[in-house]
Amino acid sequence: MAPRRVNDSGGAPSRLEGRKIDPGAGQPREDHMPITLVRDDAARTAVATGEGAFRPDDIFNLLETLRHSGAWAYGVILDLRRMTGPTNVADLKRIRDITSPISGPDDRRGPLAIVATVEGLYAMACAYAALSGHQGRVGVFRERVEADQWLAAQMAG
Repeated sequence: MAPRRVNDSGGAPSRLEGRKIDPGAGQPREDHMPITLVRDDAARTAVATGEGAFRPDDIFNLLETLRHSGAWAYGVILDLRRMTGPTNVADLKRIRDITSPISGPDDRRGPLAIVATVEGLYAMACAYAALSGHQGRVGVFRERVEADQWLAAQMAG
């Protein structure tokens, strides 16, 4: 589905809504984890919501989409509460490498709040935050409200 612009008048936030990131060749699979990305360009934030089985390639594609769509420095909430499945250290290192600055401090990714309730994905998110170190601001939460509050504070400061 192509992005469509909504709420684009009268000073209301501009959003791209309903964008599904599909790592396949356009062929949906039953175990495919769709990620819906909603951007608020006025607030410089985005919410990515995943469903289904965790697939590292979906996260890699989401990160590449953010990097190349002008939203790399946005504050992002990655909501993994509707996901299942594990990942491994090699995937985490690859995600860390993708999120590392390419050309210097101006290429830094914005703050990232990860929300996960499944134990394996929560542990993965905590490991990613630890691997990221000083490269980026990463918060890991079990509740969306806490993630929203943390991201708002990061964006304000």
